[in-house]
Amino acid sequence: MDGWLKKSPWALMGLRLALGPILLLDALDGETDLWFVAGLGLAILSDILDGMLARRLGVASVRLRRVDSLVDSLLFLFVAAAAWAAHRAVLLETGWLLWTMLALSLLSQIPALVKFGRAAAYHAYSAKLAGLALLGAGGLLFGWGLGGTLLKVSLGIAILSHIERVVITFLLPEWRTDVAGFWAAR
Repeated sequence: MDGWLKKSPWALMGLRLALGPILLLDALDGETDLWFVAGLGLAILSDILDGMLARRLGVASVRLRRVDSLVDSLLFLFVAAAAWAAHRAVLLETGWLLWTMLALSLLSQIPALVKFGRAAAYHAYSAKLAGLALLGAGGLLFGWGLGGTLLKVSLGIAILSHIERVVITFLLPEWRTDVAGFWAAR
C-alpha cells in the first residue's frame, strides 16, 4: 500500500492525461453537458490533489513538477479544442481576449526555454487563480453554453498569469519550480 500511495501523484496525472481526449471526444458532437463538467471537475481535482499528495508524501521532485506542468498544458489544449468544437460561437464573442490568452500560453514559455533550456514549471498563485476562474467559466460554458463577463474576466486573469510567467523568468537567476509569484523570484 505504501508503494502505491507514493505513486498516487503519478496516477492522478495519468488520470488527468486520459481525461483530456475523453473530454474532447465527448464535445466533438457539438454538445456538452453536466457530465462533461463533472469530467472536467475530476481533472481539475486531480491536479489539485497530485501536488498536495506529492508534498505530503515527500515525493515532490523536479521531474514530477515538470511532468505535472506538461500534463496541465496537454489537458488545457484538449479542453480548448473541446470548447472550440462545442461552443465556437460563444468563444468568438470574447474577441481578442481568447486569441491573446492562447498565444501567450505558448509564447510565455519561450523566455524560459531560451534562458534555462527548459519550460517554466512555476505553479504561481496567479496560475492557480486563473485555473479556478477558468474552471468557473468552463462550468458555465460546458454545462449551459454560457460565456459572458465571467469568461472574459477569466481570460483576462489567465493573460496576466502568462505575463507573470515571463516576468518570473526574467527575474530568476536560475531555473526552479514552485515560484509563488514575481515577488518570490526577486
